[in-house]
Amino acid sequence: MRDLTARVTSSLLQFPEVTIQALGEDEISLDSVLRGKFSGGRNGLAWLACGPQLEVVSSVTGERRSAYRFSGVNEQPPTVRVVKEFSWQKRTGLLVGLEEAEGSVLCLYDLGISRVAKAVVLPGRVTAIEPITNHGGPSVSTQHLHQSLRWLFGVAAVATDVGHLLLVDLCLDDLACRQNETEASGLEVVTGIPAEVPQRRETVTREWRHLCFQLQNPSGTAISTLCYISRSNQLVVGFSDGYLSLWDMKTLKREHHSQLEGGRIPVYAVTFQEPENDPRNCCYLWAVQSTQESEGDVVSLHLLQLAFADRKRLASGQVMYEVTAIEPITNHGGPSVSTQHLHQSLRWLFGVAAVATDVGHLLLVDLCLDDLACRQNETEASGLEVVTGIPAEVPQRRETVTREGRHLCFQLQNPSGTAISTLCYISRSNQLVVGFSDGYLSLWDMKTLKREHHSQLEGGRIPVYAVTFQEPENDPRNCCYLWAVQSTQESEGDVVSLHLLQLAFADRKRLASGQVMYEVTAIEPITNHGGPSVSTQHLHQSLRWLFGVAAVATDVGHLLLVDLCLDDLACRQNETEASGLEVVTGIPAEVPQRRETVTREGRHLCFQLQNPSGTAISTLCYISRSNQLVVGFSDGYLSLWDMKTLKREHHSQLEGGRIPVYAVTFQEPENDPRNCCYLWAVQSTQESEGDVVSLHLLQLAFADRKRLASGQVMYEGLEYCDERYSLDLTGGVFPLRGQTSNTKLLSCQTIEKFRNHVDREDSVNEVVSPETSVSIFSWQVNTHGQGKPSTYLGVFDINRWYHAQMPGSLRPEEFLHENCPYFALWSLDTVVSVTSPNLILDILVRERSLSRGVPPSYPPPEQFFHPSTYNFDGTCLLNSGVVHMTCTGFQKEEEQLEAVLSAAVQAGSLELLTGCIKHWTSEEQPSSAANLRFVLEWTWKKVIYTKDELDQTCVPLFDGSCNFIDPQTSQSLQHCQLLLRNLSTVLNCFLTEAQELTEKGFADLTNKQVVTSLISLYAQVVTWFCRSSLLPEGLDDDTRLSRPFYNYPLIQSYYTGHRQTLERLSRGKWDSDCLMIDGMVSQLGDQVEKLWRRDEGGTGKYPPATLHALLDLYLLENIEESYKHAITIYLLLDIMHSFPNKTETSVDSFPTAFAIPWGLVKLIQGFWLLDHNDYESSLALLFHPATIKTVSWQHRRILHSLMCQGEHRRALRYVQMMKPSTSSSSEVRLFLTVLLSNRCVVEAWGLLQRHTTKLNIEELLKHMYEICQEMGLMEDLLKLPFTGTEQECLEKFLQTSAGVQNHEFLLVHHLQRASYIPALQLNQSMKVNLTNDRDPRLRERAVARNSLLDQYGKILPRVQRTLAVERAKPYHSPSSVLREVARPKPLSTVTKQDNAGNVHTRATFIKNVLSKIGEVRVGHEQKTSLSQYDRLLDSVVHPVPSCSAAQSPCRASTSFMASSPLNSNMHGSVSQKTSARASELNLLETPLVVKVTEDSAVKAQTSEEAPEPSPYSELHQGALQYSYDTIEQQYACDLPDNKDGECDAAEGDGELFISQSNFQRF
Repeated sequence: MRDLTARVTSSLLQFPEVTIQALGEDEISLDSVLRGKFSGGRNGLAWLACGPQLEVVSSVTGERRSAYRFSGVNEQPPTVRVVKEFSWQKRTGLLVGLEEAEGSVLCLYDLGISRVAKAVVLPGRVTAIEPITNHGGPSVSTQHLHQSLRWLFGVAAVATDVGHLLLVDLCLDDLACRQNETEASGLEVVTGIPAEVPQRRETVTREWRHLCFQLQNPSGTAISTLCYISRSNQLVVGFSDGYLSLWDMKTLKREHHSQLEGGRIPVYAVTFQEPENDPRNCCYLWAVQSTQESEGDVVSLHLLQLAFADRKRLASGQVMYEVTAIEPITNHGGPSVSTQHLHQSLRWLFGVAAVATDVGHLLLVDLCLDDLACRQNETEASGLEVVTGIPAEVPQRRETVTREGRHLCFQLQNPSGTAISTLCYISRSNQLVVGFSDGYLSLWDMKTLKREHHSQLEGGRIPVYAVTFQEPENDPRNCCYLWAVQSTQESEGDVVSLHLLQLAFADRKRLASGQVMYEVTAIEPITNHGGPSVSTQHLHQSLRWLFGVAAVATDVGHLLLVDLCLDDLACRQNETEASGLEVVTGIPAEVPQRRETVTREGRHLCFQLQNPSGTAISTLCYISRSNQLVVGFSDGYLSLWDMKTLKREHHSQLEGGRIPVYAVTFQEPENDPRNCCYLWAVQSTQESEGDVVSLHLLQLAFADRKRLASGQVMYEGLEYCDERYSLDLTGGVFPLRGQTSNTKLLSCQTIEKFRNHVDREDSVNEVVSPETSVSIFSWQVNTHGQGKPSTYLGVFDINRWYHAQMPGSLRPEEFLHENCPYFALWSLDTVVSVTSPNLILDILVRERSLSRGVPPSYPPPEQFFHPSTYNFDGTCLLNSGVVHMTCTGFQKEEEQLEAVLSAAVQAGSLELLTGCIKHWTSEEQPSSAANLRFVLEWTWKKVIYTKDELDQTCVPLFDGSCNFIDPQTSQSLQHCQLLLRNLSTVLNCFLTEAQELTEKGFADLTNKQVVTSLISLYAQVVTWFCRSSLLPEGLDDDTRLSRPFYNYPLIQSYYTGHRQTLERLSRGKWDSDCLMIDGMVSQLGDQVEKLWRRDEGGTGKYPPATLHALLDLYLLENIEESYKHAITIYLLLDIMHSFPNKTETSVDSFPTAFAIPWGLVKLIQGFWLLDHNDYESSLALLFHPATIKTVSWQHRRILHSLMCQGEHRRALRYVQMMKPSTSSSSEVRLFLTVLLSNRCVVEAWGLLQRHTTKLNIEELLKHMYEICQEMGLMEDLLKLPFTGTEQECLEKFLQTSAGVQNHEFLLVHHLQRASYIPALQLNQSMKVNLTNDRDPRLRERAVARNSLLDQYGKILPRVQRTLAVERAKPYHSPSSVLREVARPKPLSTVTKQDNAGNVHTRATFIKNVLSKIGEVRVGHEQKTSLSQYDRLLDSVVHPVPSCSAAQSPCRASTSFMASSPLNSNMHGSVSQKTSARASELNLLETPLVVKVTEDSAVKAQTSEEAPEPSPYSELHQGALQYSYDTIEQQYACDLPDNKDGECDAAEGDGELFISQSNFQRF
């Protein structure tokens, strides 16, 4: 008996490449095992997991629906162990069990947004997950559960490897709280059921945990499977030791626990099954025991019977019917001839389809094809008006139903409860065949709408899976036959049986519209001999009696072997007097007698190999070497018939799907030891003017290969036929300039050449294989916008394909027109230009003309053996004549060298090229210089050509003329990127190996290398933008809604408003130009500003007007690559921010794609967050240890930005954490301002003292005094120690400042330092200035101050006090008053007696006073011991000691230099620009891009150099350790800034005095 085999109904639906790559990334890990399952739900999904990667695809088409890579809390990623489909609140998702190094995590994964919605930490290793309910609360939908479970919202059962059985609350009522796998919530495990579940759950939920009920304690035995049976409300638990438990979800008690008969084999799977109307209330449970997890060989099935006391329907029950079969009846309508065979009621309908359900409904549905204007879809489907029986007035009823937006439906039979498994309408008998799942089969007459037959097949209660009709030839009994197939395949059974039913009818007639016509579609000669001769010994014995055999195929699938009767040429016929045909199904016993009888009657004998299947045969080809007839069908199937046995050896569908097999050709390799040969099958839709032409190479493996006596090679014993190579000639195998509209195959042929072995003695019996075997294909491509079609001719060398390790298709870096080692492409456009407008019908290559050129050297290079070196002649057949042509390969030496260079660059085989360059530069040979010059010139020409091709490809991406990337454009970009990268490597080799170059030559070579590397990087970035859907910059709003795009107006409006806000907040005090992105752009120089002004609407500032302006940044020389990446990353952050709800974006892959350090990425993210006012997140990123440290200009902008926006505390925190260095007085002033704005006077004073010099000390001191005065910190400042210079600057500042308060500060300063005389003088001058002041408050303060100074004045001698007061008085010049005086008298006139004793003169008095004052001043300036008045002053005030290096409260700072990709040295190693721009640099300019909606063009870009900022250093941490909060404000005077109750002064005895303790705190 012949084995039953399955039939493949579709080709392999390949997963997307990104899915395959994602699943393959973790294959190197031992833990990463690829798992995959169908989800089993109604969504038609399947999941695959490998390590942490989860991929969700469509189970119907294989398309990618969702993907996610789970992260772990440590460096080791988690592993996906269990996945279950779960739906909630109109969302579809998955319950995913992750295994980590320290436990497991239960994740609720939302497929709609591809994110984790909930995550819960689990104990142990999760082994199984089963959803119980997706509802919650005391509703009808949860009434079958335990009362405690009804308080939870979403319940899932979770099992572990040690026997935990947990019921976890999913908290679906609180989806606002998002978690992920790295921040999973904790679990509150409760053993048993607590008394107050609502209160307990509320407490646990408030603590961000999930409540969990533990049904059983861990037993140590792993739970292998879980299954919740909704109909019995039971949770089935399978264990790894073969035990199985049943838990009742109403009582939460275990009802059953026993071991299966399979023993200690793990329970791998469980499924539920219910019989039809069992009176004992029994249902069944299948338990599968398997050792497959441990690679065992045991799989056993066990059916358990569950008997229940009662069976009832829940209040929430809803009946849903599943459609099981659909069969079209007619696509016409109305009382016409085409519907006369139907019932009168059906003829009023327009389009009728029979529909069956799983409970036995049999419906005839009106498709309403007469009203196609009313559009519906699957979400807005029309209702159904079901009518039992046939109503009397069908037209009126249909009109009423249609007006209501519904469809009329006739129910032929009431539902019996038994599912209908198949439907089939037989047009020849006008019957509807209905097959049931219990093995019954019914026949319904569509003329009477009555059931004519109903019986059960002999196969018993096995579902009827399929039905097909078969009619014999001229049966006189009017019989036809019906094949019924019974199969249990829906339930994974092992029964398939065929039943042939004979249908006998009373009459057989021909309808008025019936007409049978067969069209010949293919003819193939088999042999032109006959009789039992040597030339026919390879044919079937029956065919050897015929004389000349031809295979004929028809459009309905006839396959006939016709006798040509070449032994009787005396009988002449013509097309009008053709002979008849005697068709014999099968092979008759006596062929000679039968042939003689048929020939005598003037007919031809014909053997029908197969009955017509209804599918047209599109091509036939007889292969003499394998003695096979190849049959190609219009549905893409291909068959192989052995002409020796007349049996079909192979039948399968090609990978191209249901595309007709248009042509077939045979090809044999050279000396394949496996006895393999090959068959090319071409699938093409050219007969229907389609655009599909694909080539498929099938490998035929035979058991033996021998040589016949006639010298012919014969392959025998086909073992298998597999497809090994495919090539789609319309899928972008080479870049085309436009969108193809039609592709048509012109010809295919095989040319073989054999080596002559006349010198060998054993050559007679040797099986010879062809030395050269090439298949030649020619096709024609029509392109939109081109008047003439493009014609191509391709040559496939199968021996070179073997040498290339037999790839299955073109590799990503291979292109037919350039670098494919086994397929060469010739363009026949020159031929088309000659033959136009005549059409090319066929192309033939003459076999004798195929040859190779002379090799350039010995041994020949590898590229010499490529098919691109062939030369051959061909002939084109036109509709008006023929044209001869010659196709020439690479012949000349330069052409050969260029071919070698091109192939090496295209394939990335640069070792050959660089090796030649090194060899030529190291050895001084006459030809070395010429070769180096040729290679360099060729390389540069290739760069220019590739740049032009890149520009042409990129223009549609920027001008808005296209909205999507077609495969041709994508491959062209990748091709250009590959070429430029390899060419840059070649130029690098030149630059490295260059010797004894002139200065100009070295500069030219350097420019070429720099330009090539910049263009290569530009192509790489453009390619990434295309893959990320950011390009093209389409103008279609519908397209923008489906993918992220660059919203320039939105981003521009934000930055314009932000700059205006900063301008307003700066108030002239801070630098309003403090956006970090503006600083990044300004570091690049004026060339970026000029570039960004070029496009329409460009302002020269960030953001650029178009992505074209941004990407042109990569073509600027003298700018480091990291700067350009930084600007791009910043813009990508803005694009992501402008689309917060977009989940399908790949923008995050930019740093990975270009190997950008994560430290730089974090730095740019910090800058972006700072510019968007997210200060805390920005500082967190800037402070991160992995972040690249900021430099001087960045410090300044960050501090200005924070201070300008009032974030003084964060500015101080930044200074304390980053410890920026100071390289200029402006930076010192900035840091002083930050510290003083946070009232850190001590730290600011220490910073000032460390960075003062003789040149800037006065400037810095003045700045600090001004800020202290502005911030009200003069009291704290006066507490600090001062040097002489500092004190002098302070006194000068306070004296020159207007206002009484500054003079009072200076007065206190003098008193603190025991400078009483200056204090008295200052107070005296203040008295004079306030003489005319009528302000009572100032007068009151003056009284208090005078009293205080009077007390201090008592300390001094009366002379000093008087002198100080007098000196402070204003000087009055003597007035010129003339008075008359008496004439003086001489002294000698009157003499007086002198008194005894010392003589006291005025001069003596003045001298004594001045000597005392000098002693006081000297003692004060030299800081020596106090004078004779110190004992008296100690009782009043303790002066503050002076500052010294040892007494400084701040530690000395250390600084170090740090490098950064964003430091000030932008130019790198690139030489400075000269006054004359090099010609090579002109290649960096891109063409003008004019938007399709705009009339004006944009200007070309220019570039200039950028300025050089200062280098980077860092501030030591110790300078800022002194906290502002520890400083007490203890000023003891009644100053205007003091509040009530804050002055320590007191009034006593009518005088104002200051206590000694307060002065000590001062």
